[in-house]
Amino acid sequence: MATPAAQKSGFPHFKEEVRNLIRDHIEMREEPVLLAIYYAHPTDEKDVYLFEVIDGFGRNDVNPDREFLEISFDHTELVSTDPDRGLHLVLTNAVEFDRAMKESWPGVQVLKDAISRDRAMVMYPDTDSSLLDQLRA
Repeated sequence: MATPAAQKSGFPHFKEEVRNLIRDHIEMREEPVLLAIYYAHPTDEKDVYLFEVIDGFGRNDVNPDREFLEISFDHTELVSTDPDRGLHLVLTNAVEFDRAMKESWPGVQVLKDAISRDRAMVMYPDTDSSLLDQLRA
């Protein structure tokens, strides 16, 4: 039986469900996943957060508002049958990710903080780990 803390937190209790979701994304060959990180958001640890860098995503455009695209699902059985648990897909491309790193976008800081607090899991690394190395620096 899950502990009360495990029932409240979306991280790391849905690792296998997130892994299955990423596996589906990896199979989409037209825009390959370069990096996928499952993490705990500091202000919303109940929901499940997945950050993905996708090659060519959004025609490699860069958001002038300095924010990654976030798609939120109030409830999805892809990760949980709990109607109060949401899924957040935070998506970017390599060009935007590079700019975000150079300009220290807020989304980058959230990821770096999660990594430094051991509240993030790399679920799919890019082939040469350069994207991940940038986050860990």
